[in-house]
Amino acid sequence: MAVSVTPNDGDFPAVIVKEASASTVTSADVFDGPKSVYSITVNNAANAGSFAVVRLYNSLTATTASVPDMKFSVKQALTRDIIINDGIAFATGVSFRCTTGQPDSNAANPGSAVIITSVGS
Repeated sequence: MAVSVTPNDGDFPAVIVKEASASTVTSADVFDGPKSVYSITVNNAANAGSFAVVRLYNSLTATTASVPDMKFSVKQALTRDIIINDGIAFATGVSFRCTTGQPDSNAANPGSAVIITSVGS
């Protein structure tokens, strides 16, 4: 897990967060507080044999027992861009996990790096 954050500078009020290797280990409160998320890019190109199932939580952290607020899948060896024109507000914080299976309790790590980039403000 390696989260990098590009802070805003006033001219561009959004914050860009990039997780270079998303996994079942929660990327917790990635924006450091409440944000509205406007785009999410999931790059699953390195995984030729498995889906990437990404779960987003309106929470400061999450576990396999947590129920996600948003969940979507990206087919093997593909990248998916999700644009949310009006944004989705996360009033507490934005945390996410990435697995290879659909059940919320799934704990199977992707075989290779899944890169998640998100824009929020």
